[in-house]
Parts: sequence; structure tokens; C-alpha cells
Amino acid sequence: RPPRSTLSSSSAASDVYKRQFVIDSELTDPLLIVEVASAPIAGVPTTVFGTTDPYSLPEDVAADEEFMAGINMLSEKYNMPPENFLAVMDFETGGTFDPAQKNIYGSGATGLIQFLPSTAESLGTTTGELAGMSRAEQIKYIDEYLETNLAGRLDGKQGDLSDLYMSILFPRAVGKSDDFVLFGEGASEEKFIGRYEANKGLDLNNDGSITKKEAASKIMMKKESKTDVSSIETPKSCLLYTSPSPRDS
Repeated sequence: RPPRSTLSSSSAASDVYKRQFVIDSELTDPLLIVEVASAPIAGVPTTVFGTTDPYSLPEDVAADEEFMAGINMLSEKYNMPPENFLAVMDFETGGTFDPAQKNIYGSGATGLIQFLPSTAESLGTTTGELAGMSRAEQIKYIDEYLETNLAGRLDGKQGDLSDLYMSILFPRAVGKSDDFVLFGEGASEEKFIGRYEANKGLDLNNDGSITKKEAASKIMMKKESKTDVSSIETPKSCLLYTSPSPRDS
């Protein structure tokens, strides 16, 4: 299994921290704000080695240094592995990481975490403006959204990947137990009971209720599928780089 990277803080008061990455020198360059002479080989899948498991990304996304710095910022601020944020954006955009990605069912949701038009408006922007932004530019709005719908609802408690995903799908489930019911029998409001049929595919045990754990299962599988590198051999020659890093509620 590939080596893990480590995270160290330069000082408690500093907002600059260093993240070390072990990169196969024959396949790719360091991906986070590092200037090197060589570039990734076209067509070769790129794997980012983060603080926990490496996450497989499209080459253009992995090479987007400003975006990846933003991911590190979110990781540091919300005390979650960067892979959690990548998995959510991967899932929400269907693997494209396209900041202009539109919801295929016509809801009007747009972007890396599928901002609804009303959500965009509450953040002082529009889905049209979000669609015209780069991945890195959208990080600002993702951060503002998470301040309210993730950190604000956790109230100082530590969240996990399911909480991060719930902040996007069903914010009132953030910080709740795995058996909290989102849709169907046992849901908190009549309107959510009635939304069971539209979300029936999430009911893994077909008991008429969709729990937080069931709803988050797909995002969990997404992360697992992109961080499962057990079949990848440890690179024979590695270089060590250190990079600075600056819907229903």
C-alpha cells in the first residue's frame, strides 16, 4: 500500500501549514502549490496522497493547485480529511468536478456541491454566477455554506463524512445519529414522509424509512472506491515534497 503523508503545523497562531506528499517521480508532479519541472504524463490516472487515504482524481483536477489548496483549507478549518470534501464534490458532480455542472433532473442546482438557486441567493450570488466561476472560486461559497449548515449545526462537535454530506442533502440531519429518519415513516415532518417514494432507492432494507446512514451510504462507497489502492504497488522511486497551503433544511 502506498505510503501515507503527514501533516504538521508551523505554529498554533499561523494560518500557514505544511503538508508532505509522497509522489511517484515517474508518474506525476506534486499537486499542491509546488513548482516542478516535469508535468503529469497524459492519460495516466493521478492519485493525490492526502492525510489519510490517497484519492484518485481526474488529471486536470489534481493539477489545479488553487483548487487543491482550497480543499486543504476546508480540511483544516472543518477538521476533516481532504478526501471527504473530494468525495462529496465527486459524487455531486457525477465525477466531473465541473463548477458549472447542472442537476440532470432540472432542479436548477449547480456547481461542486449543487447549490440550489435559493441557496445561491442566500450566499449573495446566483447559480449563473457560480457556473461562471472556477473550481477554486467556488470554494469561497462552499466555505460560507458549510459555516452555517455544517459547523453551525454541529455546535462544536466533531462531524464526519456523513455529516458533511447531510449538510448538502438534508442539513437538519447534521450531528444526528445514524438512525435519524430523513424520508418515509418516522420522518420529522409530513412533507418528508411524503418524499419517500422519490427517494426510495436509498432505502437499503426496504422498511419504508430512509435513515441518515442509508442516505450517506453512496457517498461512503464513492470515497471507498476512489481511495481503494490496495492493488497499487508502492512506487520504486519516490520523492518527498512539502507544499504550503495558504436542500432541505
